[in-house]
This record gives sequence, C-alpha cells and structure tokens, in this order.
Amino acid sequence: MNSKGFTLIEVLVSLVILSFVGMVAGYYYVEGIRGFSVARITSEVVPKASIALERMNIELSDCDDRSATGDILVQSDRIIYETTVTALDNVRTLRYYSSNGTIYLNPGDGTGEHLLLDDLGNCTMSADTADLDGSGGDEISALNISLSMDLGNGDSTTYSLRVMPRNFVHLAP
Repeated sequence: MNSKGFTLIEVLVSLVILSFVGMVAGYYYVEGIRGFSVARITSEVVPKASIALERMNIELSDCDDRSATGDILVQSDRIIYETTVTALDNVRTLRYYSSNGTIYLNPGDGTGEHLLLDDLGNCTMSADTADLDGSGGDEISALNISLSMDLGNGDSTTYSLRVMPRNFVHLAP
C-alpha cells in the first residue's frame, strides 16, 4: 500500500463499486416511482369503471323488447332497448363513440345523452342467442360488453360484462 495516497487501481475499484451501488439504487428508485404512478392511475380508473359497469348491468338486466319497433337492436357500438321499469318508459340507448372513447346512456326522455365512461381504448357490444322458451325462435340469452380502458401510461386494462336479461327478449335482425 502506498502511504502517500490511493493508487490508480484502488480509485478504479472504488468507482466500479460505487457505480454498481448507484445502478441498484437507481433501479429501485425508478421502480418505486413507476409503482406509485400505476397505483394512482388504478385508483382513479377502477372505481370509475366499476360504477359504469354496474349501471350498465342494472340497465340491461331489466331490458325489454321495444314496443314500437319490436326487438332489441344490438350492434357493435350500441344497444337500443326498452326497460320493464314503469317509471322509465322510453326507448333507451347505450352507445359507444370510438371517435372520443366514451360510452353514453340516452334515456330517451329528451334530456340528451349522459356520460357513463370515458378514456376507453375500445368497446364491443354483442348478444348471445338461444331458444330459451322452446318456441323455435331464438331469444337473447346474454348481452356482452367488453371494454378496454387506457391507463394513461401506455398500458390498458380490459373489463367484460355479461348480462342475462330477466325477460324473454329478442334480437332485431
């Protein structure tokens, strides 16, 4: 050992060890920030999606065939139906707008559309059919909604809702 100070090799070894410690500390710092960010985003997205899916479940559980035009219309971006709730006697529309990633409910009472959910990446609506009453014609056995929510950090999460109507309802051609 040199009594006048550090040798070059000692300085280099010290720098390598400090670099390694700095890399490990930096990695955990970045992961901590990322975890906090994901937790914050999730705490905003999950309740919003949960409330909207519950509202859609309530709406579609009580759906009924449209009295004026017949059956329930199910397309990839909308479901048009009536409800068995007597206080809600209008034709109602649940609609996804891909242009701005939103789902709206139009209660058909002239008040316009009401926002249920935004920040969607994608949404599809469909219906499963089966002969449920033995009449030879198919009724809607389930209404399916699948939506993908943008988390704002490049990631997304997918939610699915499968509603089985309480009534015998029919799919419009």
